[in-house]
Amino acid sequence: MIDPFHFVHINGFWPIVIIAILTWLLFGWKESPHYGRPKFIIHLGVALIAISSLALIALQPQIRVKKEKKVAVLLTEGYDQEKLDSLKKTLQKFEVYPYTMGETIFDPDEIPSAALILGNGIRPFDFWQLEKVPTRFLGGKELKGVTQINYDADQIEGNRIQFNGTYTRPVKNHQLFLEGPGGNPLDSVLLTDRPSQLFELSTDLNVVGNFKFYLVERDSLGAVISQDILPVSIAEKSPLKILMLNGFPTFETKYLKNYLAEAGHLVVVKNQLTTARYKYEYFNMTSKPIIDITQEQLAFFDLLIMDTKSLKGLSNRQLSTLKSTISELGMGLLIQADADYFSGRQLISSFTFDREPREEAFLAAYPQQQLKKYPYQFRNGFSIQIIHRTDGKIWSAYERLGSGRVGSSVFQNTFELVLDGHTKTYHAFWSEIIEKLSKRTTPAVQWDANHRFAYKDQPFEFELRTTFTQPIVESSEGYAIPLQRDVHVKSLWKGQVYPRATGWKQQYLNQDSSEVFHYYVTDSAQWKSITRFNTLNSNQIYFNETSKAVSTPDTTLKRVNPLWFFLVFMVCAGYLWLEPKL
Repeated sequence: MIDPFHFVHINGFWPIVIIAILTWLLFGWKESPHYGRPKFIIHLGVALIAISSLALIALQPQIRVKKEKKVAVLLTEGYDQEKLDSLKKTLQKFEVYPYTMGETIFDPDEIPSAALILGNGIRPFDFWQLEKVPTRFLGGKELKGVTQINYDADQIEGNRIQFNGTYTRPVKNHQLFLEGPGGNPLDSVLLTDRPSQLFELSTDLNVVGNFKFYLVERDSLGAVISQDILPVSIAEKSPLKILMLNGFPTFETKYLKNYLAEAGHLVVVKNQLTTARYKYEYFNMTSKPIIDITQEQLAFFDLLIMDTKSLKGLSNRQLSTLKSTISELGMGLLIQADADYFSGRQLISSFTFDREPREEAFLAAYPQQQLKKYPYQFRNGFSIQIIHRTDGKIWSAYERLGSGRVGSSVFQNTFELVLDGHTKTYHAFWSEIIEKLSKRTTPAVQWDANHRFAYKDQPFEFELRTTFTQPIVESSEGYAIPLQRDVHVKSLWKGQVYPRATGWKQQYLNQDSSEVFHYYVTDSAQWKSITRFNTLNSNQIYFNETSKAVSTPDTTLKRVNPLWFFLVFMVCAGYLWLEPKL
């Protein structure tokens, strides 16, 4: 049965109908001499059928028919031929589609009723092509290589950077090397024959700029198996203003103040000698202020380092002033713990501790160098932000207090690292703590991206937060990048670029070019295992764990062949032409 509500030329429906009716009325006027005879009624009926046939040819009606079930099998990179052969035996009717990134998968007139994906999957920016097709992801061959790599690409001069990753199906006696921009080896790890191996590589950063480090895999003979780029942006260290309050002079304070002074920070040390006598030391400062616990004086400093005795000696008024300075002005506080700190009442934090019998521990970045500590570890909690951790045990941490931070650690006598000749370890340890706790500046623009790996000719998404109401982002090539404002957070904007060339790229805000966003563009030959791993996980989540496809109807519209209407018209026209002659 013809569905009268589905016509190809639906916009011309009424004009065509009106013209057909007027034509039929005109034919009736022409046949008026035969009015009252049976011939008149017959001629009007045949003319109505003929004119209706012409109108239907113009309107091109469609009928609803049962849709033919067709399953599409998408072949993506890493598909298993055995799975494909198995599907050929199981499925009665299917069609194979090779997947090419960024290209159209199905023609609009050939949308399948269901789809199966073999291999590592389609790229997330192509998911939209399968939104209306029920899809199942079947996976492919087992991955091999570096499938995860984590590190902070934005670094400060003098920091020690750490690269953490996972190698899937490693080859025994192969080695991973961390190589510097000049190709010199900085760190290495020996691979085993386990199904999966975690690895850590680290190095010190002493030069400012944008650099390319490399993760290189070599076999037992030293031949290069793979080489992948690790882009790192190193910013110049800004001197901090640091106040140190101690109940009595210690070697820990002595070595720490010397390190901070040598690093260029502005340091004031206030050591208590007796109940009412204090000794002051000043480093890299022209003025020599006398310090008291008032918000006016504390507002000058980015970080306060205070031992447990000094903290417990504060009056209620001073403690309240310290809390408000941290919370409102963003100053950081580092509490130098003693043996009583872990079991006593916490005056300015909510840290809790568990006993941990060992009195030595090592940092993940320096597994060969032991540090002395108290027999405690931090108890993990919702508010805890970890600084140093090894094998799940937390050695140093901080928590937020308003716009500031309060932190501490279980380590003691870290100056012994210097005495043992491990000066770099000592500097890296304290540099990380100081950086995590110090007052944060709030720039007019804050950039962020889920990945610092941008690929040539592939979408790279980024975010920025700014107080400007109409931000204009420009690239280093000189073109503007369109932005989309977040619906809920008015200061959050999102953008997307398609890099056309490899290398370091920059973006900046037209209204404030001081905060530049650096990212590195590489080609698809880099980090293949990570790309496959991320694509595989995205496909599993999108197609298998959540139902993204809209159920498609079992029927579809099909145009009626106009030849049938033409044949009817010819028969009717032939009758009207021949009948008067008979």
